[in-house]
Amino acid sequence: MLHWSSKMYLDADLVPQKKRYQKLLEKKKRTRSLYCITLPVNGKNMMEIYSSGELWFRWYQERELTVIGLAGSREKAQRLAAQICLDTVCREGDISPGIVREYFQDAIK
Repeated sequence: MLHWSSKMYLDADLVPQKKRYQKLLEKKKRTRSLYCITLPVNGKNMMEIYSSGELWFRWYQERELTVIGLAGSREKAQRLAAQICLDTVCREGDISPGIVREYFQDAIK
């Protein structure tokens, strides 16, 4: 099941149609290349990047995934992940999986 953080980072190209992409992902509809940045399934990783097609597999459907970023390509998703890390360091002065999870966990819709 997908949860959406209200503090979600977005690729600039996706901002105008954010709700549309969220609905497509929830309904498991085909989308153009779309990548999700999520909080990790295990607590050791900082975050994870998935292609939208990967989320169709049963293993992912059975997990509680919190989406913290959406991007139109893998490269843009990597840039967003780097931006999340940079913003976390600027805001908190440090970075760890716990800090990132705490920041986005407070804002889950």
